[in-house]
Amino acid sequence: MAVNYFARSPFDDLEDDETALQHAKYTFHLADQDEGEKLASKWNCKEIIITFDPASTILLQGYLSNRTVNNIGYFALDGQTSQRHRYPVIGIDNENSILICFCSNKPQDSFQWAQSLMQTFDADKVVLMTSLHQCNYQSMLPTVLPFLRTLKSAFWTENDDITTLEQPNIISDAPAAVLTECQISAKAAVLYICYTESSTVDMQTLKLLWSCLTKSVLQQSTNVSWEELRDIYKKAISLRLSANNIYM
Repeated sequence: MAVNYFARSPFDDLEDDETALQHAKYTFHLADQDEGEKLASKWNCKEIIITFDPASTILLQGYLSNRTVNNIGYFALDGQTSQRHRYPVIGIDNENSILICFCSNKPQDSFQWAQSLMQTFDADKVVLMTSLHQCNYQSMLPTVLPFLRTLKSAFWTENDDITTLEQPNIISDAPAAVLTECQISAKAAVLYICYTESSTVDMQTLKLLWSCLTKSVLQQSTNVSWEELRDIYKKAISLRLSANNIYM
């Protein structure tokens, strides 16, 4: 049963800047085409996985580390030329039917980006992944950290053992915007949320997020094990901690 995540807008916590929202627009640029060239029609794919945070991004980058992948293109906010404002889409298989998108949108751009995503890709399954600090979770019951929660569109039919996010907890910003667009577009979509006590990426969080991918088209096609990538993840965490310490 899908949770009514429409009860609260993804933008309830944002400043009311209608002018900025009206003018914000994202365009998908093909990697092997001229800058201004666009897709002639929607890109059909079996699955697109979208990451919204450092932990899930590192997790999916681990999948890419030992594979030859295809740079499909990127989303960019119109008028922005900085690489930091580009959100790449990577193809995993030869047919480019399994896609990964790394998204780090600013909150005020989330709705426009989600619309652009739905207008660009026609995916059979949309898998969203993020992690949040435990302070974002409300419950009277004790919980062992880290732990998973999920939200699904009404069209997601797969069963798993992950508890649905309980009220009054909400999800906002880009994950909520994409999930809402999937519901409107009648798409099978799921959002996995890992709540953690750590302010940095750790192995426990990565392993929990990994468990969310066991039924994914990505995992079924790559058949990569956690043990194969454990050292890669340890190195990625170490590098991230070192980089953070430089700016402390």
